[in-house]
Amino acid sequence: MNLLLGLWLLISPWVLGFTGNAGTAVFGRMDMEELATPGYATLSAATRIKLATLPKGELMLRHPHFTQPIFVRFPKPPVLRGRDGVERFPPAAEVSFEEAVVRQLVRLDRRVRPNQVKDLIADGELVAPFKSQADPARAYFAIVAKNAAGRPEVAAFVEWLKTEAAKR
Repeated sequence: MNLLLGLWLLISPWVLGFTGNAGTAVFGRMDMEELATPGYATLSAATRIKLATLPKGELMLRHPHFTQPIFVRFPKPPVLRGRDGVERFPPAAEVSFEEAVVRQLVRLDRRVRPNQVKDLIADGELVAPFKSQADPARAYFAIVAKNAAGRPEVAAFVEWLKTEAAKR
């Protein structure tokens, strides 16, 4: 079975000839001025009013096999709008720089002891917690997110990385 789908944005004489051959028509929300044009004369007054007041994400399907139009709603938007995202996924609490470093290092190696890392940071000395070291024959880059680049603790950490790399 061949199916020709007509998506109507505005009905013009050219579009009428094309969409007249379409088996299925999809309509979205539109204003009453558009609905008053002759192209929509086949729709009942109630259907035209419903089309003028469709909420976001809802469409009307019309097909010759069905006597009544079918209204469908998309299941979920591809993004969360407004406060929906914050309410569904509340932001994590702010953590100190030391705690953030500990969390990242523990993710890399479970043998890292959080207290040891915190003590080293408190003493102003942070040593490589792993046996592997940077190979001076290779290039390394510190990638910092734009929104974090201006933070003093991030800049200090990147500078410390550069200083340590220069020692090797």
